[in-house]
Amino acid sequence: MFDQPELEELLLAEAARRPLVTIRCGTELVDVFPAGRVTVRDTADGSVDHLEFDAVLGCDGAGSTVRTTLGSHARDLGFTERWFVVDVRCARRITTWGGVDQICDPRRPATFLALPADRYRWEFRMDRDETADDLVTRIDSLTAPWRPDVASEDLEVLRAAEYVFRARIATRWREDRVLLLGDAAHLTPPFIGQGLGAGLRDAHNLAWKLAAVLHGEVPPALENRMLDSYQQERAPQVEAMIRGAVRVGRAMTGGQDVAAALRGPLTRSLLRLPGVRARASRGIVTRYPAGAQVDPRRDRRDLTGTVCPQPLVTLDGRSVRLDEALGCGHVLLTDGPVPVTLLARARLLRACVVQIGPGDGDGDGEVVLADGGPVRAWLRDGGCAAVLLRPDRVVLASAPRSSR
Repeated sequence: MFDQPELEELLLAEAARRPLVTIRCGTELVDVFPAGRVTVRDTADGSVDHLEFDAVLGCDGAGSTVRTTLGSHARDLGFTERWFVVDVRCARRITTWGGVDQICDPRRPATFLALPADRYRWEFRMDRDETADDLVTRIDSLTAPWRPDVASEDLEVLRAAEYVFRARIATRWREDRVLLLGDAAHLTPPFIGQGLGAGLRDAHNLAWKLAAVLHGEVPPALENRMLDSYQQERAPQVEAMIRGAVRVGRAMTGGQDVAAALRGPLTRSLLRLPGVRARASRGIVTRYPAGAQVDPRRDRRDLTGTVCPQPLVTLDGRSVRLDEALGCGHVLLTDGPVPVTLLARARLLRACVVQIGPGDGDGDGEVVLADGGPVRAWLRDGGCAAVLLRPDRVVLASAPRSSR
């Protein structure tokens, strides 16, 4: 668990530290012109300015001005609910089991979770005729079941507001070099906690592709194909994730009387069956289909289109996460001899070569992982001797492991 305002402060401070970044606070986007110009307004004095651009990334939320400019519509996936969200700071510790409480009461579904330090959050589904002002006066009674030993005077309410949980996805994510990311492109109910993760995946998928286009690393004839692959890859995966969240939300909060009585025992029984948990999480597992930036799969086990794991490995005597060893660009990750064709593609992409050793490798790696056991196991489970990884750590291509 973490506090999102604290994360945003860290991100803002990191952006401000970068010499190539200019941050303009108190500035409103008025219009975007695909020819390469945006109009902005200073919210303090009303002055208008025009900025030239090579690309615009519309990360401007559910009411996206950029999406409206593109003429893109938000397709409704059939879920809209109003919820009352309460964030508090509490001087005394509220006893929790360490995870998230999801109350599956169709009369008043609710969520409770402990945030870092002395902060806590409740979320309550609102009835049709209720307002946030109504529920503000009832915070004490609504939260009482979770804090039998904590008085209401110990709670400092930091935020109490109505939020509308929606399931929507934009029909079009790009026009030329104007693109949508995050909530501007898709909205998900929070029941499986993937909203922020989906936006981060958008950014990771697009950033390296756009950088390659802007740096002239992609022939003009292939620019559209490269940028089109962003929505082609992300939209189906994020729609599957949103539909998964809707199913979970309805399972937890829907139904009355008999259906509600049966839901708990039935869910507990299902989760004990082998493979049910894995099947339930399939909607949030990324496997991109074959396309401009993903090779066709050889068989079911093949790793192309999947995301490389992030285990601890040993590099130069240090225990680090795999990403630290791989760096930022394309990577050829190998646990054995690499076919000439794959090696040639890696060199064309200026990929760093990372070899797992000692063991089956041929000693040609630029970086050697002395202890890459979990990565080797992942490769072997996928029947691969080597994989060519994109900068977002999705497998672009793979080489089969020898049968000998």
